[in-house]
Amino acid sequence: MRRIFHALFLVSICTSALNAQIYVGDVKLTLGSSRESTLVRLRSHYRVDSMPSQDHWMVISGSAPSNSIIGTVSFRRGLLARVTRVWTPSGAARTQTDAVRAVIGALQQLLSDRRAACQLTDRSNRAPTGELLEVTVTCNDRQVAIALVRQDGHEMIAITEMLGPESLTP
Repeated sequence: MRRIFHALFLVSICTSALNAQIYVGDVKLTLGSSRESTLVRLRSHYRVDSMPSQDHWMVISGSAPSNSIIGTVSFRRGLLARVTRVWTPSGAARTQTDAVRAVIGALQQLLSDRRAACQLTDRSNRAPTGELLEVTVTCNDRQVAIALVRQDGHEMIAITEMLGPESLTP
């Protein structure tokens, strides 16, 4: 009986560790990794620029002028605490099919923990100058946000996946 308990405990630890992983581009990241090792791994494939706020970094693919942000990483006490992956198709040639593929790809990431109770949140907001239509699906510490922003006659879509807490305050 004790062995069964230990085996189940190990399986639950492995499942939790798998859920704490996310890809940014071609690099698999794990929450809790050190700042140094995370930034070294990302910099071997992409440009990584610090953001003005505390310990947040942008991961950039490509070279100017066609470069695009493919994700962000945030650290707390030197450890990787939150990762955002940008699924939004980039470039002028993007199509509706590309957008649907991105939505499906992002939502499929939520399947990693089938036991999670998920919550759907509508964060839409309308104002005279623009409109934000956003739906967020949250399953434990993983979120997928799908948004349409309309402002000054222009429309933009945003599809993002985030792993880690929304707030990094201690």
